[in-house]
Parts: sequence; structure tokens; C-alpha cells
Amino acid sequence: MKIHKQKSRMHARRQMTARKSSSRLRPVLSVLGTIVLVCGLVVAGYMLGDSVLGLFGIEVDRAESTDSASAVSDSAEQVTADTTTTSTTIGTTTTAESQATTTTTTTQSTAEFSANAADFTGKFLSADALENAETLNAALDIYSAGETVILPLKIEGGALLYASGLEAANQCGAVQGEMTLEEIAACLRTHQLTAIVQLSVLNDNLYPAYDHQAGYFFADEYTRWLDDKAEEGGKPWLSPFSDAAIRYLQSIVAELNQAGFLHILCDDVTYPDFYDTDLEHIGKKVQDKELRREALVNVLNGMQKTAQENGGSIMTQFSMYAAMNRDVEFLSSSLLDAPNAVVLIDMHSFRDTLWYGNEQLAFGGKSVTEVLNMLLPIAEEMTGEAGVIPCLKCGSLSDAEESEAISALQALGYTRYCLK
Repeated sequence: MKIHKQKSRMHARRQMTARKSSSRLRPVLSVLGTIVLVCGLVVAGYMLGDSVLGLFGIEVDRAESTDSASAVSDSAEQVTADTTTTSTTIGTTTTAESQATTTTTTTQSTAEFSANAADFTGKFLSADALENAETLNAALDIYSAGETVILPLKIEGGALLYASGLEAANQCGAVQGEMTLEEIAACLRTHQLTAIVQLSVLNDNLYPAYDHQAGYFFADEYTRWLDDKAEEGGKPWLSPFSDAAIRYLQSIVAELNQAGFLHILCDDVTYPDFYDTDLEHIGKKVQDKELRREALVNVLNGMQKTAQENGGSIMTQFSMYAAMNRDVEFLSSSLLDAPNAVVLIDMHSFRDTLWYGNEQLAFGGKSVTEVLNMLLPIAEEMTGEAGVIPCLKCGSLSDAEESEAISALQALGYTRYCLK
């Protein structure tokens, strides 16, 4: 009986201890449960909206997060706008000072007349105008804000009419202008003008005189070709078969593009007038029509590649009369990447009868409008997918004829044309 009573007492103590432990844990569990419930409601409120939390009297202030998001969005839009303005303005750089100057001085951009895009009328500037800032500003005074100027920055013979920073250009004596590209750009901004840069591509005697590998060699590969006897002032020419020549031209394109001049007009993409003996001594590459064409296209495509890498593009330029006489060799290639072609039309050249293909074209007695209606479809056919930009040689037109020609171009749908 003693043993039984002792066991009963021990059992009673254990039950009492269990009750006490349970009573201590109950408040703790209650608090934990409340915390879990509140956290769950807060999460649900963010996921489902403020209304769920509102049912329990819980308010969430989202103004701070909304304002922050709005500020980030506005900042991004402002950065985008600033970037667009900076990257499309002639002569801009990436400095804050340049951005501010550009934004306040002009709304014009070098990209306004990108391939097949906006309208423009290009007007050629004389080389003399680039002598210094005073002569350039005086020459630009005759233009109206928004017009497009064609600047001859590399001319026949190879001279650069600006203060190039290229070591090779300085070493060969090509740099013959005192204005930097930034100073030229500043003049354009002052007059609110856009620009196309004109380059004489292969009519260059200066660089191949410095780097012999950039010129023509006879078939023996060590005798240089000159356009006359050395003692009579014979000069080398830039050769389209030379990798050194192409690299030099690409470096000029890159320098111009990086200064903000994105559109390059390529003139003189041709060979010298070789004598028969020259052709014989230089060899097959200047005798074979396909090899000649490929070399010219390779030069243009190399320049276009560099321009594209810098956000720009090139345009070819050729005489319509020469093209109809099969004297523009690069035109017949389907591999040419240049997106636009400036077609020079001299009305004095189209007064008689010409053959194109198997068709006889009689221009005698035709009006300016009639001549253009005959020529431009042929130009479109010649240039393939490239956009045609007619260029009127104004010296062969009276004022009345020039006005008629411009009206004819507009009637044919040409919103981009040049006057020379």
C-alpha cells in the first residue's frame, strides 16, 4: 500500500508539472502566431493591394517608392534625350561643356540626311572658303539656317583642307588647312547648317609619295609607277590595289566621323589615264576589267565599313554622261555597299543623240524637264538599290532653267538633290 500511494503521488506531481509547462508555453505560442499572421497580411497587402490591409486598419505609404520610381524614369528619359542630341550634332564631343553648347546653339544634326531619310538641298562650297575661320564664316553667310553645305576637305592631289591630327597625313604633307574640324563645326553651328564632306579619293599624289606601298608598281613589284617621267615632275597616284592606301583613306573617314561629320561624298573613284605602255608594265590587274572594278569597289566598301562603325555612311559621286559612256567602272558591281549615289548632270552634255544599251536617246530640242525625265530612270537603273541624289551643274543652266529643273526633280519625287 505504501508503494501504491507513493506511485500515485509521483503521478500527480508529473501531471501538475505538465500543466504548468503548458500554461507557460501558451502565451509564447499566441504571440508567435500573431506575428506570423501580421507578416502574412503585410505580404498579402503588397501582393494584392492596399485594400486588403485597409480592412485591418493597416496603412501602407507608397508615395516614397512611387516618387523614387518616377525620378528614375525621368532621369532615364533625360539621359536618353541628352545622348540623342549629343550624338547627332555636328562636331560634338562627349564632354558636358560640349553638350551644353550644342543644345543651346543649334537644333541641326548630322543625321538629318542619312540614307534614304530626310530632305536636303546640298550646295557645294569652294575650297578657298576653308582658308580660315573668317573666310569660312563669310562664305556661310549666304546660306539660310537648316541648309546643307558640301565641304571639300580632301581635294584633287591629296591635300587636306583642315588641320588633321593624323600622323601619316602630317608626315606626307597633306595637311594644308589651318582650321581644326572642331573649328569648322563651330562655324557651321553658328550658321545652323548641316554638312556633307567631299573627298577626292584616289586622285592623291601626296600620300603615295610618302608611303610607296600606297601607289602603283610595275609588275616587277619594285619599280614605282609615276604619271610622267620623274625629271619632268611625274607623280605617284593612290592605288586601289594597295592595302596601305585603303587604311589611309579609312583613317581619314574615321577622323571625320568622330568629329561629327558623318556623311562622306566620295569623288574621283577612278584610275589615272594610263598609257598603253603603263598598262603593259603594271600588268594584268589594271588591264582586266573585272579586277579593276573589284579594286574600286573594295576601296569604297572599306570606307563604308569604317563609316558605319562610327555611325556614318558614304555616298558615291559620278558624272551621268560618263556613266552612260561606260566610264564609271564601279557602277556595274552588285557588291557595292554605298547606300547613296550623287549623280552629276550637266545639261550641256545632253544636246545630241546618245546610245544607252540598245536604245537611241535623242536629246536635241528637249526641255530641261524632258531631259531629266529621260535621264533619271536610267540613273536609278545604274545604281541598283542605292538611293539616287541628282546633282545639277548650275553653270550650264540659266536661272529660269535651274528653277524648272528643281521643279522637275520635285515632281519626280526627289526630295534630296544638290546644286553645283
